[in-house]
Amino acid sequence: MRLERVELFVVRLPLKRAYETSGARETHMTRVLCRAESEGAVGWGESVAGELPWYSGETPRTVLYALEEFILPELFKTDLARPEDVQRVLAWIREHRMAKATIEMAKAREETALRSPRRAARSHPLRRRHRDPAQHRRTYGNDQP
Repeated sequence: MRLERVELFVVRLPLKRAYETSGARETHMTRVLCRAESEGAVGWGESVAGELPWYSGETPRTVLYALEEFILPELFKTDLARPEDVQRVLAWIREHRMAKATIEMAKAREETALRSPRRAARSHPLRRRHRDPAQHRRTYGNDQP
């Protein structure tokens, strides 16, 4: 199944209470959400990279960069029969585990949507909030340059 369209959203959500460790204090979360579409099925993935690189070397900016510059272009060229194929196709890319996991989650949920559309509709990540927190949105697809 060919990846037809991907939308990336950068969202910034305030925390009820600050999260503090010995190395950092966070008052909000910035995350990259990924909406992948193939054959009419939609799947969502989310990066868990922290705002600052105190836990891992990845941040929302590095996740966005990796997805835009080399992960998505590689996946648009390939037929992905199963979600596991994403890992196989991207094996040559060192590190960037959170960026890879973002699209892997979206492809896995997309497969779930093909098998059970009703279940997939309930897991839509933006339905958890009453407002649309998207501050930044980018769309990619085979019909895009």
